[in-house]
Amino acid sequence: MRTRFWSNARVLVHDKCGDKSNPNLMKCIDNIFKSHFWEWKFDNQRAAELHRELEPPVEE
Repeated sequence: MRTRFWSNARVLVHDKCGDKSNPNLMKCIDNIFKSHFWEWKFDNQRAAELHRELEPPVEE
């Protein structure tokens, strides 16, 4: 997932820098970038939760 995100981000940045004359295209690129960023962030948070070690119960 991370590799796909960065690959898409490079393409979007290239497109964004190349053609600034179409505001609808720029808005579309921004929306796609934001959705992929949140996907990537959610995947990383989920992975961190799954890999976190559980603490043993405290006996009194």
